[in-house]
Order: sequence, then C-alpha cells, then structure tokens
Amino acid sequence: MTHAEKQAAAMWQDVMPMSGIVENRMIECVDALEKRGYDVSEARQLIPRGWEAYNSGDYWALQKVIAMMWEALRRAPKMVNDDHLPDTWDELKRSWTAVAGREICSVDAGNQAYRDKVYGAWYGKCIGCALGDPSAGWPSAKVRKERGRVTDYLQKPDTRNDDINYQIIVLHCIEEHGPGFTSRDLGYEWVQHLELDQTYTAERRALENLHRGLIPPYSARENNPFSDWIGAQMRGEVHGLIAPGRPELAAELAYKDAIISHVKEGVYGEVFNSVMVSLAFVMGDVSEIISRALGYVPRNSEFASVVRSTVAKCKERGRWEDVLDWIDQTYGDLHWIHTFPNAAIVVMSLLLGGGDFSESVSIAASCGWDCDCSTGQVGATVGALIGERAIPARWKESIAGRLDTDVIGFASIELGRLTDWTCDVARRIARG
Repeated sequence: MTHAEKQAAAMWQDVMPMSGIVENRMIECVDALEKRGYDVSEARQLIPRGWEAYNSGDYWALQKVIAMMWEALRRAPKMVNDDHLPDTWDELKRSWTAVAGREICSVDAGNQAYRDKVYGAWYGKCIGCALGDPSAGWPSAKVRKERGRVTDYLQKPDTRNDDINYQIIVLHCIEEHGPGFTSRDLGYEWVQHLELDQTYTAERRALENLHRGLIPPYSARENNPFSDWIGAQMRGEVHGLIAPGRPELAAELAYKDAIISHVKEGVYGEVFNSVMVSLAFVMGDVSEIISRALGYVPRNSEFASVVRSTVAKCKERGRWEDVLDWIDQTYGDLHWIHTFPNAAIVVMSLLLGGGDFSESVSIAASCGWDCDCSTGQVGATVGALIGERAIPARWKESIAGRLDTDVIGFASIELGRLTDWTCDVARRIARG
C-alpha cells in the first residue's frame, strides 16, 4: 500500500493499539457533527460507498469518497442555534457567577508546599493516564465484566500520552513568548513540536488547519466536527499549576489554549479543569472546589448542566456504580471521547473519592469511556490537592519519576525537573 492508501484506510477504520478499540473515523465525523446540531444527511448517504471501497481494498476510490464526505460536512446546514452561548473571552467572563477568590498561593522559590503540590499533580496525571489507558474506549459494562474494579495497573505503566504532550508545549511557549502569549503563538508551537500522526480528533483537525495557516480560532472551526470532545478538557491542568489560587488567570490561560482546537462547550471543559486545579492549591474540599469552579462556566451551557446533574446524582445515589449507570443511560448516545460523559465521570470520581487518591483514580479507571483522559484529570486534581508525598508509593514506583513524550525536542523528562520547570514558569507569571 502507498502512503496515501494507508492514510485513507486508517481514516475509515483504525484500531487503537492500547485498548484494541476499533475506530471508524469518517463515520465518527458525521456522527459528531450531527450531535452538534447539523443536518449531515448528505454525508451519511455516502457511507455505504465508503464501506464498499474499503471492503474491496480500493483505497483510491475510498479517498474520493472521504473527500466528498468532507465537502458535504463543510456545507451541512446547522439546525440548532447556540448563539446564546459565550464564545469570545469577554463573553465568557461576563457569564461567570463565581464568588470572590481566596488568598493567592505563594509561588516563591522557597515554598516547598507549593512545589509538592505541583509534583503531586504531575505524578497524578501520569499515574491516571497509565492506569486508564488499557481500558480507553471500553464501555463500562465491558470493564465491569472483564476487569471488575480497577485497583492496580493493568499492564506496565507507559507515561507516553497525548494528554500530557500539549501541556509540555504550553510551558515551552511561555518560555518563548512570555506570560502574554497568544493562541496564535501556542498554535505555531504545536506545528513545530507535534507530529500529525501523534494527534487525534479535534487536535488532529486543528493541527492540519494550522499547517495551512488557519490560526485560532479558525483552526478550531474548519472541518472540525470534534470541537466539543474531550481534547481541550484533557490538557487543562497545567494552567492551574502555573496560576495557583488564581482561578481567573487559570481560566484565561486555558481559554487561549482551548480555542486552538475547540469551541464553546469544548472550551468550557478546559476552563473548568484548569480552575479546579488552581483552586486545589487554596481549598481543601473537593465538593467546594467543584462548586466554585462551576462559577467559571456559563450557567446556561450544557457542560454546566452536566456538572450540576452529576453532583445531584452523587448526593442522591451515593455509590459510584449507581451514578455510572445514570451516566451510561443519560449520555450513552454520545461518543466515548465526548466531553460530557467524561466530565461527569471526573466529577463523580472526585466527589465519591473524597480526596483519597487511590479511591478517586480507581473509580475513574473502572468506568470505561475515555478513561485515560478522565483518570488522568482526576489524578492530577487530587495530586495537586494532597501533594506528591501523600500519594501512596505503590502508584509511583512503576512510574519511576520519568515522563516520556511525543513532543519534538522533549522526548523524556524527569518529573522532578518538570516540576521545577513548572514552578519557574509560575514564578515568571506571578512577577507579571
């Protein structure tokens, strides 16, 4: 097969190496845009032709079908009006209902408590991603049947994960451009430091657009059906780490990051994630952190409704298995990478985990869906809350203090050095 044929075949059907989940990417594009309220009937009519070409091995014909589907998706009419939702930064700020903040966490060079929390967040992110990766894409019923409650690594942990790649680039971008970096600056850092083949869904579409000179926010909007999937939410922790106790700043940094690849609901996911981590430096109760972080999300958004409903179900049902049943029933028509069901799993795991690291990541990893992303987010948030020294040694031993990445120029980095780098960037931001 030629390179072009391989690309067409993989775009139609591909298998995730870690979890074995089969992905039908062009069909997912159609489904994703439909869920966003577009009439995709023209593109859907082309799917049988795509299967015919794929099954017969005629990948040149398949390329043609894929191109025709993209054309149909580009001009699909929108049937649902979401103009009421904030889109720009100023609109988003005006939607906030958050109450006044607390003390800003000190990030001076001698603050070992701050460093321990940053170290805990990076360890927690690596642990969570490695713990959830083997079950990513699995339905919750399949995880329950074949793996039960996930209380330990299912295989030798691998810290290489795209969730973390983007966060490394944020730190590098601030070194290059300063705290006032723009979305355009960060987008071009993606171009310089990421391979297309190591990006997925919304980020893949955005990076292709950036290569063509479409800068944010246009990079998120052109041929990108996945702009309310989890890709922005999964990469938000770093903004909370470098703006500890400054949720407004964390939200602003996260917004500049998110609009490279996402719009509206997808953007709100990253803002919420970053604010929770920022608040974990100055607040000690996960329920309070969730409640306060929700004030930085538009109240009339679907994302806010997901969070509120999940909090209510946790109080009503109490057991994570029962809340997961509700999540499956309520959001089961969405793709496993969509923001909403995974945000619900994150909130549930944090609330019912009660700040206990092992309990929290175990719940998230036992849920299926996009559980490397959700467990990574839970691990990072609780890690920032309790600090590295409070994370049980059994989780850290296999990670061995090292992060491997697919970021060009940053193939491997010690977590201690990554922590110091993060603290240095935070101090630079604090100086203004």
